[in-house]
Parts: sequence; C-alpha cells; structure tokens
Amino acid sequence: MRRVTAILFGLAALLLPVGVVLSHRNVPVVLVLIALCGLPALRHFRPQPWVTAVFALIVWGIVTTLWSPYGNAASWVAYLVLLGLFGTAAMQAGEERAAKWLAIGTGASLLLLTIESLTGGILRDIIPPEGRPDKDDVATARGITVIICMAPGLLLYLFQSAALKNEYRLKIVLGLLIPLGICAASFDISANMMAFLAALGAAGLVCLIPKWGLKLVLAAAILPFLLMPILVAALPPIEELSQLEAGPQTWRMRLIIWKAIWGGMSDGWAHFLFGHGIEGARIYGETLGQMSLGGQQFAIDLVPTHPHNVYLQIWFDLGFVGAVFASVASIMAGRALLSASLPVPVRAASAALIASVAIFALTDASLWTLWRVAGPLLGAWLILVASRSMRQGGAQ
Repeated sequence: MRRVTAILFGLAALLLPVGVVLSHRNVPVVLVLIALCGLPALRHFRPQPWVTAVFALIVWGIVTTLWSPYGNAASWVAYLVLLGLFGTAAMQAGEERAAKWLAIGTGASLLLLTIESLTGGILRDIIPPEGRPDKDDVATARGITVIICMAPGLLLYLFQSAALKNEYRLKIVLGLLIPLGICAASFDISANMMAFLAALGAAGLVCLIPKWGLKLVLAAAILPFLLMPILVAALPPIEELSQLEAGPQTWRMRLIIWKAIWGGMSDGWAHFLFGHGIEGARIYGETLGQMSLGGQQFAIDLVPTHPHNVYLQIWFDLGFVGAVFASVASIMAGRALLSASLPVPVRAASAALIASVAIFALTDASLWTLWRVAGPLLGAWLILVASRSMRQGGAQ
C-alpha cells in the first residue's frame, strides 16, 4: 500500500505542472490521485459540524437539478457526489513525504509559468498542437490561477521544512514572491493580480495581529453572501450601465452581468427562495442576447456562460436556501479555524488562501467549473499536510 501511495503522489506531482501549463481543465485529476490515497482512511472519518454543513449544501445542489433548465443537469448528481467523496478523502491523505512531492510539483509549475510569463508563452508555442495565441494566453493565465491558490501551502511547506536551514527559510519564501508576482501580472487577467495582492495583505495582517487578522479575513470572505445582492439591487439600470465609458471595460461588463443576474433573481418568490437550479445562470444568459457598451462598436453577451461572481451564482442557481447553506457552512468552517490552536505561519497561509479564493469568487470564477474548485482544495490540502508536519516536528 505504501508503494501504491508513493506512486500515486509521484504521478500527481508529475501531472500538476503539465496541467497548469498546458491543460488547466485536467487539474482535478491531481486531486483525484491524492484522494485515492485517502480513501482507505474514510472508514475512520467522523465529519465535523462544518463538514456536515458543506455536505448539506452539496445535497441541496443535487436537489436543484430537479428543476434546473440545463439540459445535462442530471450529470451534476454524480459530479457533486464524487466531489464530496474525493474532496473528503483527499484531506485524509498525506504526510511529510506526500507534501514534499506536491511541493516539488508546485514549485516546478511556478518555474514553468514564470518562463511562460517572461517569454509570452514560449512553451505553449513550441509544444503541439498549435492554438490561437489569445486562447493560449488565457489558458496559461488559468494555470496561474491554480498556482496562486496553491502558493500559500507551498510557502508554508518551505517555511517549516527541516531540509532548509533556518536562516534560508524566510529568504526563500520571500524570494518566491517575485516569480509569483510576475506570473500574476501576466496575460491580462486582473483577477490574478488582485488575488495575489489580497493574499499578501491577508498573510501580512495575520502576522501582525494573528487572531483578529484571521477574523477580519474570514469576515471579508463571508460577508459578500449578504452584501452582493444588496449591491446589485442598488446598481443603476442596465441601460445606464451600458452607456458608461469610464473605467476598465471588463469591469463595466461585470456590473452589467451582475445587474442582469439580479433581474433573474428577483423574477418571482419561487426562484428567489429555491433558485433556478444548477447551471441556471448559463441558460438564463442564453435568453438575454447581446448589447453594446458605451464607446465600443461591438456587442457582448449580456450574461456569458456564468455571472463571474460565485456569490451571485449561488443566489441565482441555488436561491436563498442555497445562500443560507453556503453562509452557514462558511461561518462554521471559519469558527473551527479560529478555535484551532494553529501557529501563526499556518494562520497566515490559511488567510492568504481564503483571501485569494474570495477575490476569484467575487470577480472571475464559476461555481460549476471543476478546476476552479480543485485549485483551492489542492491549496488547502498542502496547508493541511504542512501544518501536520509542523505539529509532528514540535512533538519530537
């Protein structure tokens, strides 16, 4: 069994750089490989209350497939069951050696993405098949998104690693922020840079005020469940938003998308309470057509394949009930994190991951995109295993 586990972790470490550089949509395979190592431990698993709340959210998502307008909604039943199973199993797997393999894979991914960032995507250009340059750049940027989620765990692992001398640990950790920043600033995905800066700020805040810093980060990540519907309700009508010419075009588009989603959220009490069902926002967007922005000659989809805001997507697809489940699960998980006796570096890494994920959730992500979920789960796994190593080192 040890040999099988070692092979699976080694394979996960090898596939991670390939995934983030060339095929970010296949990153969930890495999570599955880790989960396979943790499946035997599930027989001893006893869920904490916050985990039960997450399972309740998953079950509610499955229930909403009954009225979802999405033609393939039934397939999400299997996806959600497997996501809950593999996500839970992955968190049961891993020790120092496992973290070492994935830390090496994450470091190699960061190196390759830095090369891509500095050269404008040379690796994708020389490795077939040939693709459209703009599509390739976006795909590479999505790989950077995954590594931004995994970076706090990587830095925590290096900071606590017994293989590094004490005087070098902090220097190496700080030094890796440079290639991370280069990657975050590349390929014109503003959410990457925002998430990187938010992670830095959150980690710094926790280092200054460990307990209150983490509380503030958690509050900032959870409050949008309440505040986003209020914000979009207060936005001007779409006709006015479409005439705005000030500010970045991508952000003007987001405001229009969010306002359009509000129109669907408030179209009846049943939809407001129970949601439109999984992938409801995608189908709703297909019915709205296109419109032109002020100062532009081309038209855009009023709502593309998703709202670019996970908080609103939960409200729209899963309704008030889903938003309550998600809020309760988040609050309970936050309380469990705060009550745990964690060293400051672990708190800082956790805050960095939470802050970066919150930024992606607010600006760029879709709840029903599996690699978007796998990235944060892999980041959480790295932090969890690195923190276990710290506790074992302290005990010795």
